[in-house]
Amino acid sequence: AIQKLKDCRLGQVGGPSPWILTSKDGDLIKRRIGPELIRLEVAELLGLVEKVDPSEAGRLAGELKNKFGGVMEPSEEDLVNAAKVYLAMRELASKYGLSAVTIRCFDLIEHDLTGCIGMSMCNDLGLVAGCEADLDAMLTMMIVSFLTNEPCWMANVVRVDEDANTVTLAHCTIATKMLADVKKSVLRSHFESGKCVGIQGPLKDVEVTIARLGGRELEKMMIADGKIVRSDMRDPDLCRTQVEVRLNGGVKDFIAKSLGNHQVLAYGNLTPLLIDFCRFKGIELMTI
Repeated sequence: AIQKLKDCRLGQVGGPSPWILTSKDGDLIKRRIGPELIRLEVAELLGLVEKVDPSEAGRLAGELKNKFGGVMEPSEEDLVNAAKVYLAMRELASKYGLSAVTIRCFDLIEHDLTGCIGMSMCNDLGLVAGCEADLDAMLTMMIVSFLTNEPCWMANVVRVDEDANTVTLAHCTIATKMLADVKKSVLRSHFESGKCVGIQGPLKDVEVTIARLGGRELEKMMIADGKIVRSDMRDPDLCRTQVEVRLNGGVKDFIAKSLGNHQVLAYGNLTPLLIDFCRFKGIELMTI
């Protein structure tokens, strides 16, 4: 995993969203973690979207409809547009030799597009994809995915329950490989904007690890493990895919040590593996 990180390229399409309070330069990322950072413009991705073969996008949209258990808000045009974004992401990754990509996805919404389906399908294929051009969370995803050869999930911390010792995470995209049952999952609109396509579905009721790299010099990583106790709660006030995790450590400690709102969730107890990674890379551990 360490060697793969050294050999790969990470594409950042657009700068971090305004509410992402951390940003890192390419030299630091290369020195501390390994990847070469390639900065690209959202306009280039949008240009590739326009060049996508409509028939190919239509075929993919049909496959999506058949794969999922239902479609709520999105129209046929929305499904085709979501498929176009995915195909454009694939083209961009191929053009620049990217192993991972993160996109300032709210800029797509101005064009009635979302990256949620594109992110999901890229992660299914092993092209690590993350939201909102958040580099710290993106690097965490890359570390976890390269260590496990499995997709992981970037999500927002949206709620904590100190009495139950649980934390609730939510986002509008997730790799379909992580869904407990794709046929029980639904294609929805993007939560904040009500536009294009997002994903709502259940996760597996299994042990999980939540991690986040951070610090001014990428010198820290917080790791917490626990178990999923609920998912697909369908809370109308949260992003579409939702999960509640009961931590093995304390929720108060989790909040105090969190290095950002975007957390990365992976199946299984990966704490020993991440501890080894951090020791090799000289990263300070904050275990919960």
